[in-house]
Amino acid sequence: IIPTTEEVLALYSAVTGFNPNAGPSGSNPTDNGAAMTDVLSYLQTTGMTIGGKVYKILGWAQIDHTNLDHRKLGCQLFGGTYVGVNLPQSADSQFIEGQQCNWDVVPSDFIVGGHCIFRPGYGSEGDDYVTWANWFVKASAEWSSTYVDEEYAVITEQWFNQATQETPG
Repeated sequence: IIPTTEEVLALYSAVTGFNPNAGPSGSNPTDNGAAMTDVLSYLQTTGMTIGGKVYKILGWAQIDHTNLDHRKLGCQLFGGTYVGVNLPQSADSQFIEGQQCNWDVVPSDFIVGGHCIFRPGYGSEGDDYVTWANWFVKASAEWSSTYVDEEYAVITEQWFNQATQETPG
């Protein structure tokens, strides 16, 4: 289930009061971001409309983002994790829409703000992330340990097999 940009903006507006017509990107006075836990709580109580249907999450739990085993288990048991990062300028400038980009720590980089990304997997050299609708973002292990500052497992009804009520694992 993949929401459209408009559906994501509707969720963001509902949680934060964002008005996409209040100004251009980067200078919109209503774009103040959201606490990830506020978004998760909203998704659990109210849900998100995708394709005309409301989807709610069943629950969520914080993962110790400093514990690599916990981060791996989050991906293995729940199909990915919801990750908050202090986004460095280099990640923003290295991003190329629809193409693979590789994030590495750049010395003396500065933080442009908080950012939420999805982490569907990991490997020996680092993590896979999805951001700005790009499924081809790779980040070194050093990048993740430097910039990730919160992480959550999210449980959805869709994660369960409807016939057996079991998860893929």
